[in-house]
Amino acid sequence: MGKVEFGKFMNKLRNNAGLSLREFARQADLSPTYISKMERGDFSPPSADTIKRMAEVLKYPEIDKLLTLADKIDEELEDMIKNNPVVPAFLRSVSPKEMQKIMDDIKKERERKK
Repeated sequence: MGKVEFGKFMNKLRNNAGLSLREFARQADLSPTYISKMERGDFSPPSADTIKRMAEVLKYPEIDKLLTLADKIDEELEDMIKNNPVVPAFLRSVSPKEMQKIMDDIKKERERKK
């Protein structure tokens, strides 16, 4: 991934949300110059917290997708990994396909309990 893909994706999200560069910058409390250069890939993606704020402004629910595109890790997840040795062990022990199945099963179970 990287800064070019992240910037292009953010530009697409901003345009799809109908926000001008200046309006988006104002709502996200960022400089329009920074947004422009970030969208062009001239600047690296911002911090995870800033990415989350940008997603909120854009009403984009897939924050983890944005963080992945930016090669960032949510501080909350980083703390979970650092403070609970079972988390990295679990991540190393399952394939992405198995992990998706587990997540789907959890979602189904939670919906069933509602």
